[in-house]
Amino acid sequence: MKNRFPTRLGKIALCFSMAAALAACGHSAPSESDAKAAIQARLGDCDYFKVTDFAKVNGRQLDDTDYRVDVKYTITMSPMSATKKQVEAWKADDAKYQDIETQLKAVQQTAGTFSEQAKALSGDAYTAQQQALRESNPYNLLQNVVSECPRVQRSVTNQFFGVHTKMTAYSDDISYTFTEELWMVKTDNGWQEAR
Repeated sequence: MKNRFPTRLGKIALCFSMAAALAACGHSAPSESDAKAAIQARLGDCDYFKVTDFAKVNGRQLDDTDYRVDVKYTITMSPMSATKKQVEAWKADDAKYQDIETQLKAVQQTAGTFSEQAKALSGDAYTAQQQALRESNPYNLLQNVVSECPRVQRSVTNQFFGVHTKMTAYSDDISYTFTEELWMVKTDNGWQEAR
């Protein structure tokens, strides 16, 4: 009669493999989709911002429920169509303003002073441009974004509305890449960003 049960060596191997499988279950790591979901949760349901590229670069386990994930991702801001139209109008006004500035500088160089001719040249167009600059200010757009998207972190909005971004850029999508170490914890609902 054949022996139906595994040999003693087979039993030991089976025990080790089951122990390894159970240990792996207890020490699971957050997946790339878990980490991406954590970043998207920061943006809430804001229509302005989307995560357009994401990669889990590295990670390290601290204990059974804590994990650090190194991530690299791109956030793209898409201004609303009204904003794009406003910026396009601003760009057209800015071209006129730049022309006036060039003419003013030429007059000042030849006249040596801010002459009556230079004052007349600037006139209403200069005043209108200054008003347009105040109304089309990126900070007005920033205020709209902050009020409509209160969950978006200030570090993200500061990147998109910093002095390095020219007003003319807001007529199209703008993207910035971020890298960070994301602290994640294992909860009853899966891996989530630690707050």
